[in-house]
Amino acid sequence: MVEYRKVALKEASKVYSFYCNYNGVMINLLEGKKALKTYDVMTKNGSFYFGAFDDDRLIGIISVNNIMTLSTSGIHLFLEDAIVLEEFQGKGIMRDIVSNVLKLYEKYPSIYVSTNCKVIKHLLKEYDFVKYKHN
Repeated sequence: MVEYRKVALKEASKVYSFYCNYNGVMINLLEGKKALKTYDVMTKNGSFYFGAFDDDRLIGIISVNNIMTLSTSGIHLFLEDAIVLEEFQGKGIMRDIVSNVLKLYEKYPSIYVSTNCKVIKHLLKEYDFVKYKHN
């Protein structure tokens, strides 16, 4: 069963390894240690990675950047780096990741989402445009 959740700080090396493996880049242990510091700074600024896990294995991920909280009117998020491992593609994993990320912000009357990812733009069309606006 797939579990959807924020990636914990202690799992920063999993994120680094995931992106390295996906992009065919050799894993550098020194860079892996830097990933922990980078993720710590990200989370302190309201940003984080949200992942899909099959048991303990990271199989899909998205980067969530909280650009701005717009007082009581809403929040502006930037979603990027959306990847699902090839063997899990076509199973709704990214749809479920995006859905679970948006659920984290349900308390806001509106959520403005910016993205440079065609897949995310397509998925956002499935949501209520009164609450979720995107560009």
